[in-house]
Amino acid sequence: MREMFNEYVESGGNVPDFADKDRDPFWDPPEPQLIGKSYLQLKNLGYMLDCEATPQIFTTDSNVKGGVGGILSCAYWPCDIGGDGEPDDDLLVDDPSELLGKEIFFRVEVAEAKNLPADLCKDTHVNYIFKHEPDVIHRVPAVTGKTLNPKFNYKKVHRFEEVNEYMLDYISTGSIVFKTYASPDFGQVQQQAPSPAPAAKKSVSPGAAPKQSAAPASAAPASAAPASAAPKKAAPTPATTSSSAPATAKTGADATAAGTANTIAVVDGKKGSSCCTIF
Repeated sequence: MREMFNEYVESGGNVPDFADKDRDPFWDPPEPQLIGKSYLQLKNLGYMLDCEATPQIFTTDSNVKGGVGGILSCAYWPCDIGGDGEPDDDLLVDDPSELLGKEIFFRVEVAEAKNLPADLCKDTHVNYIFKHEPDVIHRVPAVTGKTLNPKFNYKKVHRFEEVNEYMLDYISTGSIVFKTYASPDFGQVQQQAPSPAPAAKKSVSPGAAPKQSAAPASAAPASAAPASAAPKKAAPTPATTSSSAPATAKTGADATAAGTANTIAVVDGKKGSSCCTIF
């Protein structure tokens, strides 16, 4: 951090480039978070039978609908010490108690996970433990990258050296506990598209004449002709004009007179209203 501060001062106030997160003193890589737990019962192992299942990944995250963060495909298979052969014949029992004092082998498989949360499915991995070995954590290697359905294809052979009463009870009533972890992905945040800005209202309505500021009452309009000048007569309407034209149409002179109805007329140097005569 001191190095970044010195760089900031020496550059005259330019903020250092933190695009490389390894140089950013305020950034730490996100740690894997627990998505949820799955349980695979060991009851079948008491009869040296296999068990394949797709238990749900139960989560306490309130943002996950229904409290289920996906499913996990997992299994175990009784086997020999190499993991590929069948167990010895003396281990094919009709009652779990017949396993007391015997050594057994079984293979745990974790095939894949499905339907993980979209914002928590990066670099997914699975850990699992056995009740009689609470401090031993078995780790399924992570699937690098972001995917809702990571495939692990994991297999591992486990050994119960000698089945005792405690382990027999665990096999009969307990489960393998699988914990699914993943890193959050903060780079895929969905954003709503900005709503279009409302169209600006025009101050002048279409087709309407622009408003003009009123001239002071004491000033004569610039376009007004001197009072002594005789108004021009409108040109006679040509004979070819359509008879459908309105008879009440105003001539150019009438329109001019109407436009100056509210102005002040000047006659012989005196001011008066255009609607009366000043003597």
